Amino acid sequence: MNRAAQLLMLQKVELEIQDKMRLLRQVRRALRNTEELEAMRKQYGEVQDDLKELEALQRELELEVQGLSQRIEEHERELYSGTIRNPKELAVRQQKLEALKRRRDRLDERMMRSLENTEKMRRRIEQLRERLQEAEAKWEQQRGKWEDMERKLKRYLVYLRRQRDEIRQSIPRADLELYEELVRVKGGVAVAELKDGVCTACGVGVSQGKIESVRRSTGLITCSNCERILAIVT
Repeated sequence: MNRAAQLLMLQKVELEIQDKMRLLRQVRRALRNTEELEAMRKQYGEVQDDLKELEALQRELELEVQGLSQRIEEHERELYSGTIRNPKELAVRQQKLEALKRRRDRLDERMMRSLENTEKMRRRIEQLRERLQEAEAKWEQQRGKWEDMERKLKRYLVYLRRQRDEIRQSIPRADLELYEELVRVKGGVAVAELKDGVCTACGVGVSQGKIESVRRSTGLITCSNCERILAIVT
């Protein structure tokens, strides 16, 4: 294998490493990207807190209604026991009893609305729970695929880097320095294949004489147009 072909092989390996590193970064970002799932978990927790508040309010209303009912029963017993004979006092007691009943009626209405809201919230929580479970199951499945891809990419990168190091050791230092300088100034592509008499990097045709030089030469021949090293793969 001539010197240009060695550099072309090195370039292919290094470009493959770059490509797989980009893919590995994408995979790792995907593994960290749990924003949608975390948002669903947060929403589920907030709705659960809302339900606890509604249930606490419901208990308070029930206790208040229970207390009013007991007071109403006591007033009714006093009114109908016959122990109170003063008409004025009877009228006052009757007014108090009616006020207590009206208050209980209002509390009953509030309690019914609270019950309806509580049931709606419970149904919503159940729906959110099902959606969250589905999302978590889907994420676990996706995470398994991403983790498997990450493991494979890491193993492949170990292989590519070992291959790159072996190739670099077989290349003369001066050739490596020229290659690295061209990589820096030519957008990462220092070596171009010659195919059908054309430089594949810039698309410009190469003279027959230069093609023969590239084919026969053990040195490095560059493209007259883009100045990249030319190589012929046999």
